[in-house]
Amino acid sequence: MRPIPEKGGPPSPSACPAPHRAGSLGERARPSRRPATPPLSAKPVTVVIERPVADVFSYMNDIAREPEWQPQVREAEQLPPGPAAVGSTRRYASDFMSRTVRNTYVIRIWEPNRRIVLETTPDSAFAATSEIRWEAVTGGTRVTMSVDGAPKGRLKLLPRRLVEAAFQRELETALARLKARLEDGR
Repeated sequence: MRPIPEKGGPPSPSACPAPHRAGSLGERARPSRRPATPPLSAKPVTVVIERPVADVFSYMNDIAREPEWQPQVREAEQLPPGPAAVGSTRRYASDFMSRTVRNTYVIRIWEPNRRIVLETTPDSAFAATSEIRWEAVTGGTRVTMSVDGAPKGRLKLLPRRLVEAAFQRELETALARLKARLEDGR
């Protein structure tokens, strides 16, 4: 039996209840002391394309054309069809590290000819946020793409550096192809 502390004095260590347990005497559970794993992040990739912002934005926003400049995309669909807006959903089937992954993105920020931010839905293979920015510069348009995220399911077992390197390669390849398509028609 635990000793009961005298009134007015601090309780003895043996009189204290077990360290905070969720649900004991209505106390909240303490947050985990394990540090949160930071999201995977690809360094933003930038390219200057010798075309006006409106042309580049229009081409990149056409979901039917995404496989032309994003080689990993196998299928792409927007719901509802028609002009994109905040809340529009985009579904993709893509090749990623020799696997087919399915991701559904929702447009969270929609600033035509300036900026788009998309976030994956819970049923996606990645928990990710992607951002694309367009900026008029002398001689054309600066396009910057970035992605932060974390794999889910079995993809979580892949080494972090390997996944980050794959994200980085995909962004670099996509923007190089975009530049070639829009400047040279390749």
